Amino acid sequence: MESLEILERKIREYVDKNAKTAEEHNRLLEEIKVLRENVASLEAEKERLGTRVDNMIRIIEQHLGEESV
Repeated sequence: MESLEILERKIREYVDKNAKTAEEHNRLLEEIKVLRENVASLEAEKERLGTRVDNMIRIIEQHLGEESV
């Protein structure tokens, strides 16, 4: 997550230096906000899928353990 924050800071610095108008500056900052929200959503989905995979592995291990008895 730290590298994401560094990237966001660098993008903001670029926007601050290179935006031609205040409107463009605000639009670009809004796009950064949307991208950050998308990243947060993807991280939450990754966590959810990881939990789901862990649960599936546990079920498979239990099933295999029952078969070996």
